[in-house]
Amino acid sequence: MTQTIIIVALSFIAGALHGTREATINHWTAFQARFPHVNPMFWNPALSWLRPQYLGYKFDFYHMGESMKQWCLIGIGFLIAFGTIRPMWQYILGLTFSFGAYILGNYLVEVMVKAGNNIKTEI
Repeated sequence: MTQTIIIVALSFIAGALHGTREATINHWTAFQARFPHVNPMFWNPALSWLRPQYLGYKFDFYHMGESMKQWCLIGIGFLIAFGTIRPMWQYILGLTFSFGAYILGNYLVEVMVKAGNNIKTEI
């Protein structure tokens, strides 16, 4: 049960990171209106790509968020591959909850960014 909770939590975090990345790419004005004090050179992909690379890596949200999302997904794969052997229905149920948590994390970021900006969120 603990393993499933960790998998679902990592899925939610990965979804929230993906939603934040999508908001900064596709809804920058709404994102900046919701978070007016963020540094555009870190958060806005249209500007952050101008930042210098260090050891071949860009330290902006776009790249760091993607890296964190990938580590969450790798962690999920590790837990599934090296966790306890379970019946198939438990894997299917776990993947369903995991995918649901990923979608929920993505959706909640979208709602949060669009809130107060008079932008409709479609369900």
